[in-house]
Parts: sequence; C-alpha cells; structure tokens
Amino acid sequence: MKKITGPNVSQPNEFKSKLQQLMHNIYDLFGLTKEYEYPPTSENISIHCKYVASQYERSSEFLQVLVDIMRVIYFPIMPGTFFLNSNPSFLYGGIPSTPFRLGYVSLVSKCDENFSSFYSNTVEPYIEACGYDITQVSTTYAVVSSAISRNIMKFVDEVSITLGSGFSVIEALSLIVSSIDADVNKPQKQCYSGFCYEPALENRIRLSMWLFIPDQSNEVKSQTVY
Repeated sequence: MKKITGPNVSQPNEFKSKLQQLMHNIYDLFGLTKEYEYPPTSENISIHCKYVASQYERSSEFLQVLVDIMRVIYFPIMPGTFFLNSNPSFLYGGIPSTPFRLGYVSLVSKCDENFSSFYSNTVEPYIEACGYDITQVSTTYAVVSSAISRNIMKFVDEVSITLGSGFSVIEALSLIVSSIDADVNKPQKQCYSGFCYEPALENRIRLSMWLFIPDQSNEVKSQTVY
C-alpha cells in the first residue's frame, strides 16, 4: 500500500463548501422520497437529520442501498460499459417522468450460497413482503457486493441471467454506438446490475436494489369511462 505524504486537501474552504452541498442534497433527497410525514415543527425550523432518515419504514436498509448506489457509480475496479458501474446515465434514464414509488431492498446471503438460490429463496419473497409488486416495476437497479473469492466472470454471468440484466449483442452494439453518436438512443433495460468488492463479506453476498414503481392509479383513472 502506497503511503500518502503531505496534505491531500489543498483547498479546505472549497472542500467544506462541497461537503455542505453534498449533505444538503442528501437531506433534500430524503424529503423527496419520504414514506411518512415529518413530525410538526415551528415555522422556519428545519427537521433534524435523524427525523429525515428515521421516517422510513426500514431506515437502515434505505441508507445501505443509497450508499451502495453511490459506491457502484464510483467503484474503480469493475471494468466495462455494460454494468451500472460508472454509468450514472443508466440511473437517470430510468427515472419515470410521473410520480412513482421508490422501492429499496438490501439483504445478505448465507455463507457460500450461490446468487440464484439467494435471489429466489430470500430476495423475491422479501420484495413481496415489503409490499412491492415486482410485475409493476419499470426499472430495477441492483448492486451486488462480494469479496470476489469466487470465479468473477462466472459470478457476473449468474447475476446477469438471474436478474435479466445482461445486454444482448444488438443492445451492446447500440450502447457503444450511442456513446459516439448522440442521435442514436441508448437501449433501455428493465434491470441494470453493478458489482462492488467488499472483503468484509467474506463468503457472503449483499444485494442492494432500487425499484422504480410507477403510480398505477393515474393510469386506472385515465382508463375509466364515465
């Protein structure tokens, strides 16, 4: 491991400003995705940070998914154009234009459990128990973390097949062309997956997911004949 010598923050005031901006944006993000109303406060008094996060049904789980989403975007090791890694445009492109429900799930597998078994036996029943209708999900973002002590390419293939997050040859070519030619649209997937290395997991897998679930009530209303 290389030893860093000397200060690596050359602009402390700019660092402080950007950190404050980041924290403020996260605070606002919680407000935009809240599941319950905040406790009442006096006028012009901000809600304390602990209330902003604790109003979620599963606040620790929500925070874990958020951290993993940020981690996969900036994770430096996993190469490739076809993963969620370093591809925030996949995330932005899947956000519905109308109100939607943000589902979140973060679970850890048993020791030495393969991904497909973990997903079918634990994750899918849990998604249903959380009240999310998987058939109504428009886009899923999955972050798979492991110690990568397994065959990485075989592991990636298993995840892609299980989640349906892999790109076909045509989709892959379209994605490459779209990065060169702005007139070519990127292929839209129903599920995107990314991978992170986390030694602390040892022989387990953590799967963190965001589920974008469009509001169906407006569609039902629009289809009602009076």
